[in-house]
Amino acid sequence: MLQRIQTLFLLLAIIVNMGLIAAPLWNYQHQEGVEEISGMKIQYDTQAGNESLLFTETPFHIGLMGILGIATVFILVTIFKFSDRKSQIRIGYFSIITLMMEILLLVLLSQRGPYLSEGSINSGSPSWGFALPVVAIFLVWLAIRNIQKDEELIKSVDRIR
Repeated sequence: MLQRIQTLFLLLAIIVNMGLIAAPLWNYQHQEGVEEISGMKIQYDTQAGNESLLFTETPFHIGLMGILGIATVFILVTIFKFSDRKSQIRIGYFSIITLMMEILLLVLLSQRGPYLSEGSINSGSPSWGFALPVVAIFLVWLAIRNIQKDEELIKSVDRIR
């Protein structure tokens, strides 16, 4: 049924995962400015003139949007497979795997270094956007746990009959 608590968890997981599009992911500090990587763009602000350069079509963003779309589709399919709980659990685990691949992609591609600025960086640090896929994994896991509880309840009722 769509009125269950696991549907709420899965919808929240979709919202949190799609929040990765606008969330800041990584910051690079340079002598002349700051470069910020987010889900949709890379922005470079210089300290001298506060000019911003935007660049949005990197392999980083194309790969991130692809894996984000795949994870979202898996979570949506998990919501609408409510009539078959075993396949719903299986698809839920596939969505957790794709969310883990999303984290791996974030780590690997944001560690490549600065994209827009030349030269060395003083420091690079992750932003709060890196936590969003982890929160989505937790929400999907909670949904799977509740689906398993429903399945156990149905089995116990069948034994009583």
